[in-house]
Amino acid sequence: MTRTRAAWLVAVSLACAATALVRAQTTSCENCVQARFWEVSPTFWDSASGDASLPETKLLDDLKKADVGVAFSGGGTRSASATIGQLRALARNGWLSRVRYVTAVSGGSWAAVPFTYYPGSLTDLLGTDAPLDAKTIETLPAGLLAERVVNSGLGHVGIQEVPSFLPDSIGGIDIARARSILVTARSALRKVRKREVAEPDRQNKTYAHLLGQIFLDRLVPEGNRHLYAWDRDTAIEMSRASGRPFGDFVVAAAGRPFLIVGGTLVKQNGKDYPRLIPVEYTPLYTGIRQRFGLIGGAYFWPWAYDRLVVAPAADSKSMVMVGPGPEQRPFTLADVIASSGAAPQLELMLGEQVPERFRNALRQAAVAFPAFNNLAVHDGVPTPASSELAHGDGGFTDNLGIMPLLVRQVHNVIIFVNSSSPYTQSEQLQSYFMPLRIRDGSGDKTMNAVFDAAKYREVIDGFDKSTADGGGAIVCGHNWEVKPNEIYNIRRYTGLNICFVYNYAGAKWKGELKDPIKSWVTPPNPKQLSNQAKDLAHFPYYATFGENKTKVIKLKPLQVNMLADLAAWSISNQAAVDAVLTAFDKNVLPRPPSTR
Repeated sequence: MTRTRAAWLVAVSLACAATALVRAQTTSCENCVQARFWEVSPTFWDSASGDASLPETKLLDDLKKADVGVAFSGGGTRSASATIGQLRALARNGWLSRVRYVTAVSGGSWAAVPFTYYPGSLTDLLGTDAPLDAKTIETLPAGLLAERVVNSGLGHVGIQEVPSFLPDSIGGIDIARARSILVTARSALRKVRKREVAEPDRQNKTYAHLLGQIFLDRLVPEGNRHLYAWDRDTAIEMSRASGRPFGDFVVAAAGRPFLIVGGTLVKQNGKDYPRLIPVEYTPLYTGIRQRFGLIGGAYFWPWAYDRLVVAPAADSKSMVMVGPGPEQRPFTLADVIASSGAAPQLELMLGEQVPERFRNALRQAAVAFPAFNNLAVHDGVPTPASSELAHGDGGFTDNLGIMPLLVRQVHNVIIFVNSSSPYTQSEQLQSYFMPLRIRDGSGDKTMNAVFDAAKYREVIDGFDKSTADGGGAIVCGHNWEVKPNEIYNIRRYTGLNICFVYNYAGAKWKGELKDPIKSWVTPPNPKQLSNQAKDLAHFPYYATFGENKTKVIKLKPLQVNMLADLAAWSISNQAAVDAVLTAFDKNVLPRPPSTR
């Protein structure tokens, strides 16, 4: 399926009958409350000194987290499924409790956000690494999070959004009253089911409403409605300043790594390709590190993002006044996963692959995807809040989620590349080593070079070697240099130990499968495929959209269970464990008691 067809399919599921974006409400500073901010120097990337700590640094130091970061790439439900297995294996290895940072992009965030905020047992959430069983593999998703991926159809939740897109009249017939009745009935039904959504009639919240109901409602109580924070102390601090009760804040589960979700602000640039600006969403703050005109250059408490007004706070160098309060314009975890996973948005906005006469209609569909106001503070002075600007997929800029870890100068990093193509064809991976002249509906690959170009050949050769031995695609580097990057405001540093783990069905993993599962993966007769073999025909490189006909992002239990198991094996087999422990600084991670 082409990207344009996929974009159209998602647009239909989002009830893209929209004709205009709801205008931002106006407010006076009489409604303003205090919010904390942290300004970032625009020359941090080019300086040899200066404080490199971030708001979470002391909190993580107190938790005695190791200097380890793990990144989960984009890739829709394919990546979400793989991320489940990777988290499962990291826990099995005894490494997860040591990880300081988890970063996630797009589909990776659909798993990483529930993982961070799910209050129950990790085994219940992620499932176990018990051997795949042919009796259950096609019907029972392994764990609650896998069950959400299997039930990720957009159509059944998308129909609920239709009333928000209806005009006042159709064909001269007034339907405003009918629309009002539908909206009222929808609100009542959601209230009875305890599944209310924030700002139900705001069109650019539509995608957030859909994903929140799928990935949050049954896993993170109130994650689709309430504000969010890192821990109780920060929630109480936010409560005191904002005036919202402490109970209005969802807090991360104890012991989880600090989460950073990648998004991209899409700023239109006339007829030229838009300016793509990296955004960071965390449990403690949200914002843009670098300045881009009046945009960016500061972090704000999460709930303070998307305000309409920002003004100085009297006698404070760390607080600003923002309005309206969070009860009128709540910013939720659903907004985070919707922005990070809004892959079709840029394609819709560009409309490049359709005739000119169809482009306006295509662009109108983009209004169902997230758009937020950006706040900024420059040299201690708040700049005016922007109008609502598109906030799209993190993969438009950093699809592997590497950059936030380099910003924080993490020295031991595992990158999970849950791609839709083999490693020799991954433009995203290559773009971190050399700029590629590609700017299209999938994003901008000209601005990510942070590693020596010669290292790319080492990575590809390393993958070749590990797969030739029958293992997974893993390659590790020791003591790399990170180059400065102005766009992401990354400062140069050395001593990076990094492992890339690519989704690849190694021969040794296939050899461990039991019959008949083994015959589904490697059919004895390619001309006579079973239904299971057909479902696994593209394994593990499933399309991000439309892998299963008539389904936008939904994968079958067989596909999800197989992806999760392969992903878990890829970081828990003996060769992978040895590679990581050899590359990383000594005693950073323990040796697992057993391997697969």
